[in-house]
Amino acid sequence: MVPMSITPPLNSPLEIGLRVVFVLSSAFPRAFDLDALIQLDHALLHTGQNDGPDSIHPELPGSIGELAVKRDLIRSGIDAMMRAGLIVARPTNAGFAFLASENAAPFVSVLGSTYAENLRARANWVVDQLPEPSEASEEPQLRALISRWISRNPATGAGGTDD
Repeated sequence: MVPMSITPPLNSPLEIGLRVVFVLSSAFPRAFDLDALIQLDHALLHTGQNDGPDSIHPELPGSIGELAVKRDLIRSGIDAMMRAGLIVARPTNAGFAFLASENAAPFVSVLGSTYAENLRARANWVVDQLPEPSEASEEPQLRALISRWISRNPATGAGGTDD
């Protein structure tokens, strides 16, 4: 018998993919590249550090280090949700941007667990904080917002004060 590999429940491709679906569903019809989704997922988990609702996961010292290891995890989560028909990729001049499919909103609306309700509320909060899309690129504005959130993160040892 071949030993079965067990994927940890937290930060598995399934959980991360679901978090991305919640963000993209809240932001629909906006699309984001992989780098933005990495940062938005981080913001989703750490809303409490940015004057938002309590954070979903406990705040741990060094949580900023999550950003360094999330790229492959987020990509795996996106791939899983694309196979499930919940995320679609759109080619851009810089690569790909990802957006919620037409199936995403109905899917997340039927999830009724406490965790799903918490994700929905925090995804809505994060998206409400984003700059309005415009003809000019919103990417610098998004990066500035996320950088400000990260610099206010007390777990990083940086910032911690309001502007």
